[in-house]
Order: sequence, then structure tokens, then C-alpha cells
Amino acid sequence: MIDLKVLRQIPLFADLRDEQLDFAQLGCDRSLQPGEILAVEGEPSGYFWVLLRGEIQCAKQVGDRQIPWTNFEPHSYFGHELILLDQPYLTTARALLESYLLEFDTAAFWKMMELCPSINRELLISTAQRTQDLGAVSLQAEKLVSLGTLTSGLAQELQHVAATEREAVEHLQELFQWLQPLTLKLNAHHMTSDQQEFLITLQQTLLERMTIFPAEVNPQGWQVQEEEIVQWLLKRSIPHPQKFAKVLTRAGLDITILNDIESVVPDGSVCAVLAWLKATLKSLALANEVEFSTQHIAELVQAAKDYTYLDQAPLQEMDIHEGLERTLTVLNHRLGSGIEVIREFDRTLPPI
Repeated sequence: MIDLKVLRQIPLFADLRDEQLDFAQLGCDRSLQPGEILAVEGEPSGYFWVLLRGEIQCAKQVGDRQIPWTNFEPHSYFGHELILLDQPYLTTARALLESYLLEFDTAAFWKMMELCPSINRELLISTAQRTQDLGAVSLQAEKLVSLGTLTSGLAQELQHVAATEREAVEHLQELFQWLQPLTLKLNAHHMTSDQQEFLITLQQTLLERMTIFPAEVNPQGWQVQEEEIVQWLLKRSIPHPQKFAKVLTRAGLDITILNDIESVVPDGSVCAVLAWLKATLKSLALANEVEFSTQHIAELVQAAKDYTYLDQAPLQEMDIHEGLERTLTVLNHRLGSGIEVIREFDRTLPPI
């Protein structure tokens, strides 16, 4: 079994958790002697390799000559481009030095992408970059270039989603650090069992009906309600009223509920109660963002997989609605924020 420390030396896997690195068990060791061939141009592709030691050269056959295309050195990874694009080997890969690789077949590769969604962006970016280079020496340049553009757009969208997810995780970690002190401050007010039960019930109600919207969306009525809450908080000298109002409004909390809280909890505890509520509600919002981002990344990867295998068979039965949805997912990065997609599907249409 490969040492996890060795995998962590590879930039692609450096930030993965230990349990995610267990994907290495899906692969097998591959050793090559100098001059030994790893892949032959024109043969069906089906492997993803991670080069741990040695050097691999890829060369393109032009007439009776082989033109070197690129050399891969330790900690390089390759082969994923052709799996993603459903292409045969476009070059012949040969070991220049004694080499040691970790080898994954197609099924193991897709499983790795599923288990480690955070690496998908880098794989797609490298695919886009390498397809541009390969297009210059490939007989199928037109398809590779178009798919290279496609994967580049997908990489940009994945980068955006991954950045949102990282930011949400960072904020969530900060909130967890603050949640215990806020709870201790709340306990310092020595609430009765009825008061505690009121807060627990209120918290559960707000968590259940809380709706998460993108930051740029402001449903009708939110702005007015936020301003009302800000004014209510200002009258009670509660700090950072705008931050409180934004979270509380999105949880469905209004002036009536604020007045109920004030009438039930002990005098002088309103600020501590609202700070505790804000932290718990914000934690749920951030957790939902992480879940949404992870799901969106998985959908993008699945759409890309389905799209690249679309023409695998000469004839295949297809649900046209699913095909349209996959296409929209893949091309979503091309749709600007001012473009609205209206779906008017006829669900009675049979597969074609």
C-alpha cells in the first residue's frame, strides 16, 4: 500500500483528508524500464496515471517520425484528459528513465473524482490546457479544441463553486469557536425552564423554516423587514444591527417574534439571546451552502461525464429532457446573470 506521505507530496492531493486518500487503494502499482512503452497512439484509452518516480515522454507520430510532445516528471498526473474526452491515445508514451507509477482504470478514476470532488477543478483545468496543446498534433483537433473550451468553462464554474464552499467552511469554523462562549453567556442569565423551553422551541421553528437564498437575491419584503429589525435593535442599543437583521430576516424572524422574545427572556438578556440565535442560524445557512456546493460540483462532474460519453454508441435510447438538462448544466457558465432559462417540457414525450 502506498504511503499517504508520498501522495501528499503531489500538489493535486496535498489538501485531501486522510480518509479521502484511501482512494489510492483503487489503483495498482506500475513499473517501467527505460524505453518501455506505457501507451500506444491510436489505442483505446482507459487509464489515469500518477508518476511517482522517473520520467515519461509522449511523442506524436508524423509520417515516419515521432515528434516529442511533452515530458512528464515525478508528481505529474496524466491520462485523465482522454478519459474525460473519451478519446484514444493521441501520443505514444514511453519511459525515459526507470519509472514508478500509480495506475487507475476508468472505473477507479470516476470513483476517485466522486470521493475527492475538490480535485476535479484541477483535473478539468489541466484537461483544458492540454487539449489545446494536443489539438495542434491530433487528427481530431476540432473536437478537442471545442471540448477544451468546454472544460475550461466548467473549470471556471467549479473554481467559483469551490471558492464559495471554502469560504463557507472557514466562516463555519469561526462560528463554532464562538458558539460555546455565546452559550455560556446565555446561561449566565439563569433562565427558568419555561424560558429555556421557549428559546429551544423558537430555535427549532426558525431552523425548520429557514430558507437559503444566493447573496444577490433579496425577495420582496425582505428589505423593509430588515430595516424594521434594524430600527428595533438600535432602540435597544444592540451592536451590529445590520448583521443581526440580515440573518434573522432570512430565518423568518420579524418584529412580532422579537417582541415575544423580549417579553419572555430575563431583563438585559435580549442581546445575548439574539447573538446565540444568530450564530446557530448562520451555522445552518453555512452548512447548507457547503452541501449545495458539494452537490453542485457532483452534478457538474456527472454532467461532464455524461456529455463526453454521449456519442459512445452508434444508437442509444435517450430521454430528451435529461439530455437538455445535461447540456444546460455543461453550458451554464456561458449563461450570464441576465439570462433566464424557461423550461416548458412536454413530459409525455417518450424516449427517442
